[in-house]
Amino acid sequence: MMRKSIIPSFESIKIENTRGNYKIGINKETSFDQTGNSENGEINIAEFKILENNTDGNEKYIRETNGTEETGKLISIYATDGSVSLLKY
Repeated sequence: MMRKSIIPSFESIKIENTRGNYKIGINKETSFDQTGNSENGEINIAEFKILENNTDGNEKYIRETNGTEETGKLISIYATDGSVSLLKY
């Protein structure tokens, strides 16, 4: 399993995962908005405020936020046959 951390000063992040499992740490003080789509994959964001969570068969859509909403900082995730987990540190 690969682990990475995101610095709080990021402007936007796009994550595309087609295989494998990733855990990504985000500073708990960082404000951002996140959208995620998965097909036969998983996006785990249990530590953040979930605004929308829809499942249709093997396809999932999730939207969440941390801190102040609509800061302009966007994290976009797409996962196929793998998983991406966002964790506070």
